Amino acid sequence: MLVCNRITAFALAGLSLALPATAATYQFTDLGNLGGGYSVANAINDAGDVVGYSTNTLGPAYHPTLWTQGSISDLGGLPTGDNSGWAWGINNAGQIVGQSTSSSGAPHATLWTTKGDVTDLGTLGGTGSIAYAVNGSGQIVGEAQSATNSAQPTSWQPGQYQSPTVLGSGVQAYALNSLGVAVGDGSSANGSAHAMRFIEGSAQDLGTLGGTNAYARGINDVGDIIGFSNTVGDTFTHATLWTGNSIVDLGTLGGSNSQALGINNGGQIVGFANTAFDAQQHATLWKNGSATDLNSVLDPSVAAEGWTLTKATAINNNGWIVGLASNSITGVTDAFLLSTTPAVPEPASYAIALTGLVLLAVMGRRRA
Repeated sequence: MLVCNRITAFALAGLSLALPATAATYQFTDLGNLGGGYSVANAINDAGDVVGYSTNTLGPAYHPTLWTQGSISDLGGLPTGDNSGWAWGINNAGQIVGQSTSSSGAPHATLWTTKGDVTDLGTLGGTGSIAYAVNGSGQIVGEAQSATNSAQPTSWQPGQYQSPTVLGSGVQAYALNSLGVAVGDGSSANGSAHAMRFIEGSAQDLGTLGGTNAYARGINDVGDIIGFSNTVGDTFTHATLWTGNSIVDLGTLGGSNSQALGINNGGQIVGFANTAFDAQQHATLWKNGSATDLNSVLDPSVAAEGWTLTKATAINNNGWIVGLASNSITGVTDAFLLSTTPAVPEPASYAIALTGLVLLAVMGRRRA
């Protein structure tokens, strides 16, 4: 029996060694721009559709942009204004939110669909508004100005998009999860800016890393919240995770500062951090308590072509990452996509797996 147990253990070990299910490699893609030499990606859904903004050949104005299935398109603007604006969020149903210029010249929160529909989401009675995120149910959050033109964290509900409501005391809501829990920024009791969780009309102060200010930028379906906070003394700002009752300093890449901007349901966090001696700002992935410079996991040919990933803005549930990259050779600054593919086991790993399967088969026959 002891021998059989040892053989079983060896066989299972061979199988586990041969199947590195969590290993992955990144494929870099320059998403390009609308002809003006500049673009930024702000969000990505699980299908790999990306939204952000770009300049075109006509001038410096930003245009809301969609990258999907290898193509790039200008989403256009409100019928009563021009088509300048930014796209900030997209859900798996293809609803896109952001801002576009209204007839008054002020930004208005805008809803686009991949079918070409454009909807002005209005304001709270003031001149401007911005929509930052949309979840799978079509709930939207952002900020809107009241009749006194003070900014308020705002939500728009499906079927009632023309009747925005105030989420609670604060300034803006930047993200929400599938349960409708939103996060963003607001004023704390002492008047400083603090990260806030908005639930049922109230704003909950999430606290800081010991410094004065903190800002929330993302939340997943587990309820983990990410953003950035001043550390003690307000000298530095560090990427921050609020999870359960804990506030976690995510650290940097050896430099002074960092910010977390996106999180997926697997707990992978992206943003940017300074490298040693604050030499550069690099796109960063935090996973299982450690920070990884995303430039370090790319094929060397990417750097040889002049690319540096400076900021990661979002990550989907497949682990695909978008953000901002600059090219030292061409001078272009473009949106990028890092897509993942499962790693292929080494030939030796296949041999180990085959040995494990044979041993298990033999043992099964003997027991029969």
